[in-house]
Amino acid sequence: MVGGLRACVERSGLPFIGRAHSGLVDSQNTAALAARMIEQGFRFLRTTRGFAPDGKAWGAKSRAK
Repeated sequence: MVGGLRACVERSGLPFIGRAHSGLVDSQNTAALAARMIEQGFRFLRTTRGFAPDGKAWGAKSRAK
């Protein structure tokens, strides 16, 4: 499957609003997507810097003990 913000938004059943790659518009679409994820029970547990090709998160800041 091809990714991208527009594809993610539309696959979630939401309409993509505005012009792609506009900072404000992309932020609004991302917020709508995050809200939909929360409505469906997704829990955001930690932040990461990205995802490896195998889908595992990388780059999370480790906490000093």
